[in-house]
Amino acid sequence: MIKKDIVSKLSEDSSCFKISQKQIGDILTKAIDIITETLLSGEDVLLRGFGHFKVRYRRPRIINHPGTKEKVVSPPKNVILFEPARNVKGKLRLSEPKPEDNEV
Repeated sequence: MIKKDIVSKLSEDSSCFKISQKQIGDILTKAIDIITETLLSGEDVLLRGFGHFKVRYRRPRIINHPGTKEKVVSPPKNVILFEPARNVKGKLRLSEPKPEDNEV
């Protein structure tokens, strides 16, 4: 699902509120911008009932280059972690697993 699909689904579900797809798209874009800015400032984002976004520092480490087998130092970086809420985890566990396209 992409952003366009989310906007169209929201516009179908909110047809009684008389909100256009453009307005819904603008709201979704602004919400994503706020989440991004908050994560860039180093703060966590908690969306109750959905999940918890966290920024974590990953220290530099020595890794083996797969092609040359040479030892290389990976640079330090910040990474985003997402921990789904308990009810989302539960719904995923209870749902029927869907095979991927490349599985037999």
